[in-house]
Amino acid sequence: MKPGLQTSRHRGFTLFEICIALFIVAMLASLVLAVMTQTSGSHRLTRLRDDIVMEVRQTRARAMQEGHPCRIEIAKESLRLDETNPPSWGKVEISDDILLEVQFWPSDKWVRMEKKSVQWLFQPTGLCEPVSIRLTSGDSWIAFQFQPLTAGIDSETYSLEGK
Repeated sequence: MKPGLQTSRHRGFTLFEICIALFIVAMLASLVLAVMTQTSGSHRLTRLRDDIVMEVRQTRARAMQEGHPCRIEIAKESLRLDETNPPSWGKVEISDDILLEVQFWPSDKWVRMEKKSVQWLFQPTGLCEPVSIRLTSGDSWIAFQFQPLTAGIDSETYSLEGK
C-alpha cells in the first residue's frame, strides 16, 4: 500500500444511531398527529355551524315562498324543520360529543338542549325570532347570533382549540 492512500471501510449504522433516528421520526409524527386532531375538532364545529346556517336560510325561504310560518325544532341531537310543515327539507345531525345551547332574546341565559326541544319560528314576512346558538366540543366552542330580519349570522364569537 502506498503511503497517503487510505482504504475506505464501508460500515453500516449502529443500533444506537438507528434508535435515535426512529425516536426523532416518532416525535415528528406525534406533533403532526396533534396538529391534525386539533384542526379536525375545530373544522367539525365550523362545518356544523355552516350546516345550521344553511338549514335556517332554507326554512326562512320556505316560509316566505309558501306564505305560512315554518318552525325549526332544536333538540340535543338535531336541528330540523318541524314535521307539522310537510314535507321536511332535512335535518342537521349533532353528534353526542357536541353540546348544543340556545339563547332566545331577550334572555341572557344559555339553555342546554338535553332533555327538551324548543321551536324557532319563521314568519312568511321573512322575520324570525332572534336566536343565538353555541356549539361546544372539548375546549373548542363557537357561538353565533342570527339577525331577525335576514336570518343570517349577525355576530360570532369562538375559541377553536385542540381537545
